[in-house]
Amino acid sequence: MEMGIVNLHIKDRTLRTRVFKRQHLVEKRQSLLQNFTQLTKNSTLTLTQLREATYSTVDDITLLQNANLMIMLQIDSRVLPTLFRSTMKLGYALGLKTPKSIESLGKGLARKSPSDR
Repeated sequence: MEMGIVNLHIKDRTLRTRVFKRQHLVEKRQSLLQNFTQLTKNSTLTLTQLREATYSTVDDITLLQNANLMIMLQIDSRVLPTLFRSTMKLGYALGLKTPKSIESLGKGLARKSPSDR
């Protein structure tokens, strides 16, 4: 009989909280990865390329969120690793951490995206 994490009866509240938080992160990562895969199915972009571009200084969830946003903004997925690497270097020069730099780039590009009007 299979038992999922949800069906476990854990008496220790702190342990139960940690288990459910971890389960939420796993589900979020799976959802982001599925969305990323759908958006890049005609591309050669991989999560490994994004990790290498940022020298593994950004967690997978942040990478996927920002890559998904930029792909939805119709930025060519082939230039994302180069764009992320350049953003990381620029952020370093400005005293910003890499996740914040990449997030700021995505927000900035979204603000300047063409409207549907």
